[in-house]
Amino acid sequence: MALSHFKKFISRKPSVFFCSVRLTSLCSQACLQCGIPSQSDGSFITPESFRQITQKLYKYGTRVLTLTGGEPALHPQLEEIMQIARATGFRAIGLLTNLYYPEAHQDKVIALSQDYGIGIHTSYDGLGEVADTLRGARDVQATVERGM
Repeated sequence: MALSHFKKFISRKPSVFFCSVRLTSLCSQACLQCGIPSQSDGSFITPESFRQITQKLYKYGTRVLTLTGGEPALHPQLEEIMQIARATGFRAIGLLTNLYYPEAHQDKVIALSQDYGIGIHTSYDGLGEVADTLRGARDVQATVERGM
């Protein structure tokens, strides 16, 4: 596989092995290091737009896809997005999530990820008040650990 990407690079054809797609800019936290939520218009990528983008990415050689945000787990059509991603044929798919949402939603997101073979990626930035300060939210450590 690496040789085909190298050949595309040499011939200046698009070749993007790893790529991320932002599902929304909405987020459940206000992290100090992130400006995404402050620029949010509250919109979500539509499943049809996601399908078009992922088909192009796959055609360009993308084989590892990460679903990002804001907080991608807030997307109201997350299951459909996951179905599309899996059906496209990517070798690996990850969900970059802060795991900061109610337990029932955590359970749903984890179950969907397992059903569609999607890895969950999260950040664990600190303990107690440090985590709360960095993430601009309350009880971050306990909430994230519950989801882990």
